[in-house]
Amino acid sequence: MSGVILLLLLLLLLLNSIVKFDKNREKKISNLLGSRGFPLIGKTLSLFKPHRPNTMGHFMEDQISRYGKISSSNILGREAIISADGELNRFVMKNDMRLFVPTWLPAFGEIAGRDSVAFAVGETYKKLRSHIVNFFNTNRLQTLFLKDADHFASTMMRSWLDGSIISAKNEAFKVPNHDVHIYI
Repeated sequence: MSGVILLLLLLLLLLNSIVKFDKNREKKISNLLGSRGFPLIGKTLSLFKPHRPNTMGHFMEDQISRYGKISSSNILGREAIISADGELNRFVMKNDMRLFVPTWLPAFGEIAGRDSVAFAVGETYKKLRSHIVNFFNTNRLQTLFLKDADHFASTMMRSWLDGSIISAKNEAFKVPNHDVHIYI
C-alpha cells in the first residue's frame, strides 16, 4: 500500500514539474494568442496530419479561425510563431531572416542540404537570394535553360508510360545528376 502511495506522489511530482516547465516556456511568446497542446508534444501531431494539397489543412484553418493569422504554438517541443499573414511573411523575408531564424526538421536538412537557401541567414541569405533572382530574371534563361528543362522533363515523363510504380524520391534525385547546362 505504501508503495502505491509513493508511486502516486512521484507521478504527481513529475506531472507538476512538466506543467511548470511548460508554463515557463509559455512566457517567452506571451504576446501572441495560441494553444500549446500537450506538454512536450504540443500541436505537432495536428500539424503533420495529412490533408489535401488544395487546402491549408485542419491545423492552419483551426489556428486562423481561433487566434487570427498570426499565433503561437508548440511544435516539435519548441515554441513557434505561426504566420498566415502575407505582409508579415514578406517583412521577415525582406529582412534577410535576421529577425526570425527558421527552424527545420533534421530530415529537411538531409534532403535540401545544409548549404541551401533555406538554412542561410543574414548576409549569406541576401547574397544567395540575389544570385537566384538575377539568374531567373535573365532573358537567356528563357531561351536556353527552359528548353533544356522542357526536354529533360519530357524525356523523364516518357519513361513513366509503362504503367509501373514510380518512386518520387528516386526521380527527384535524377534531376541534379542530369547533364543540365547553366548559362550565366
